[in-house]
Amino acid sequence: MSSRRTRSLAVAAIVGALFAVSNPRTATASVQATDDSGPVFDGIGPGVDYVPGVDPEADARRALYTAYGEAVQGRLDASALTEAVETFEDTTGESVTEGAAPIPELAKVTTGMVAGKAATTAATTAHSLAVPYYSQGTDNNYCGPATAKMILAWEGHNTSAYNPSHNNTESRLATSDYLKTDLHGATNWGTKDMELGFDKFYGSNYLLQDDSPSVSSYVGTVVSHIDGFDAPAVGTHEPAGGYHYNGHPAGQTIRHWLVVKGYTTNAVGTTYLDSSTSIWTGVDQQFNYGNSAFVPRYITGYYGIAS
Repeated sequence: MSSRRTRSLAVAAIVGALFAVSNPRTATASVQATDDSGPVFDGIGPGVDYVPGVDPEADARRALYTAYGEAVQGRLDASALTEAVETFEDTTGESVTEGAAPIPELAKVTTGMVAGKAATTAATTAHSLAVPYYSQGTDNNYCGPATAKMILAWEGHNTSAYNPSHNNTESRLATSDYLKTDLHGATNWGTKDMELGFDKFYGSNYLLQDDSPSVSSYVGTVVSHIDGFDAPAVGTHEPAGGYHYNGHPAGQTIRHWLVVKGYTTNAVGTTYLDSSTSIWTGVDQQFNYGNSAFVPRYITGYYGIAS
């Protein structure tokens, strides 16, 4: 599957691939305060929030993801998607459709555009990838390395492009060569440790962090990447005494990495892999959660999606 990482326009998810072609490393986020009340389970460090107007390419990418997400959810005026595509192309110099092979998922969107109608059937069937599962062992802060290992295993990348003698073990990924988990005590979102460390192991630009997405931009990101057979990583925040997911203990503040392995019918929900089964009882390896609740509760204003 490594051939998919050429980032050509003919990959199965054109929108998702294009976003990773232009891979700006400029800061587009400010540090977001977190709630440290109660015991803290910290695998991801300080959170961040999206700041528009700093990076035009990031803004154009966000607008295109949002438009695609709106199309997937069946509530988009076709002209809005057309405008987002044109803005993205003008800003980045990349073409969304030129030279691209037709694909069913995007064809449903573009058909709606051509007909001047809302694209209401962009994602009618649930889609899930066979990403292998790994727990994070007994290390409370190793959700980042476990998440990276699952994605690398799905991609068939068992050895490092940076150093072929390095295998994709969690202990290796946690070192300062890659995710810096051991150094920082977490795989930090704010310093892009997942994005930069993963890309260093992979050997090319695979992940790009999107800070504090809206529900629509999140849905657009998930659908375009899963349909392109890419598994994103997600950073989440669960405050002590507040909402918690998948059986996590409600009395703890938990900052946690997850793997996105699929989406449910019509992209109403997303399917996640959770490495913390080795930390807490009652946690499932895999769970589904509705996007309209999950994104504002656990992501927006704190972390985001790396895809």
